[in-house]
Amino acid sequence: MTGDGYPTNPMRNLLLPALAACLLYPAPSSQAQETPADREPAGDTTVDPGGDATTTLSGEPLDQELQALEEAYAEEVIKVRRELGEKYLVALKRLQDELTVRRQIEQALLVKMERERVADLLETAPAIEAPTAGAQPLVTVRLSPSRARCSGGAEYDESRKGIRNWTAAGAAALWDLDAEMPPGSYEVIAHYSAGRDAGGGFEVVDQVGDPVRGRVSTDRSSDWDDKKDMLVGQLVISADSQTLSVTCTSLRQPYLWVLRGITLGPEGTWREIEEKGAQEDGDKPKKPARRPLGELRVLEGARLLISDPGSGDSFFVRHDGETIHIRLYGVDAPHPSRQNPMNRTLLGKSGIEADAKDLHAIGKKGWSFVRTYLRSGPFRIYTYMEESRTDDRYYAYVVKGGSTLGEALVTRGLAIPAPPSAPLPDGTKPADYSKKLNAAAEAARSEKLGIWKLQKPSK
Repeated sequence: MTGDGYPTNPMRNLLLPALAACLLYPAPSSQAQETPADREPAGDTTVDPGGDATTTLSGEPLDQELQALEEAYAEEVIKVRRELGEKYLVALKRLQDELTVRRQIEQALLVKMERERVADLLETAPAIEAPTAGAQPLVTVRLSPSRARCSGGAEYDESRKGIRNWTAAGAAALWDLDAEMPPGSYEVIAHYSAGRDAGGGFEVVDQVGDPVRGRVSTDRSSDWDDKKDMLVGQLVISADSQTLSVTCTSLRQPYLWVLRGITLGPEGTWREIEEKGAQEDGDKPKKPARRPLGELRVLEGARLLISDPGSGDSFFVRHDGETIHIRLYGVDAPHPSRQNPMNRTLLGKSGIEADAKDLHAIGKKGWSFVRTYLRSGPFRIYTYMEESRTDDRYYAYVVKGGSTLGEALVTRGLAIPAPPSAPLPDGTKPADYSKKLNAAAEAARSEKLGIWKLQKPSK
């Protein structure tokens, strides 16, 4: 510890002397400083290099030059003081985090006090009314999702033009910043989509500064097709910044969002985006009506995408270069994730008295069965392109060997019946298909297969 009670640290020893000069001493001001005219008697003199004699000259032009030079350097001192102070705050934050990790809480609190003191000094420092000569104006930069390096499960999806699979804290996207990007304080705007079964927290940070944090909140009206914009906050990009990252910090639901890009811009960028969005909403045509059920589409030669985690009743397929998210007609299957709230909803539908957290094991078995079932031979997908009410999935019947995948799941206790809204490809009415599924479910219940094995004994 030092004599003033602050922890001894090489960063502090390096930064404090320079900081004392720039932060603690007032910057020169053209209004407060004495000019040579204030110090000298009336009438300016210049010294004769050849002797002691002086010659009186008119000094007005010299005074003007000195005053202009003084004002220019006053602005430079203010600018340097602020930049150094901001870097010092970043260094203090790193030190505070290191001390916290080492559980040196008392020293971490002292560093925090120093951060607050420096922040107060910066707030009271005079602002530069006009940019100094040669200063670069801030630019607006759009970071495309296709150029991000993803980790933690997040990945770019060309069909959605965004980064998806934000299903765990730590999922992240990283962009390289242009080396010529002018340093300064930028507004951070996120462009995204989120259905009602999404939400959570995230942070945006460059590799040398403090993060700005945002939160995705959704409700029953949220739709994955709706493109949204969010002002996350102000982020200081320094001359040392090389990358910018977006990281999921928490999940309220199984999915955070589909991230469609990040915009960095000077003050006023968010207002322009808001105004443009309002104009577009006023001119936006209504969403086209869904296809009528009479237009049946048959997908032959489709391939299951096992790299995209699914469940028994919902998965991705690839067909003719198009990625399609399928939702089976007539069944509800547990989700493999422990946190998925739909598992609790499924328990309510089935009438089973069991713990929702145990359903994820059945969900894993269901997804494993789908992978094996659809990879063991050819299958057809019949869809009316009827969209799910909550996201961009399309309801469909998957048929193999004369029977549906939904029926195979229910027979094994890996799904429960749900009322279908469309006839089968062979003309079977939805009500008749429901009766068939209910009979299969009753047989699985009596044999205690799959989900029915979780039924707790009655007290």
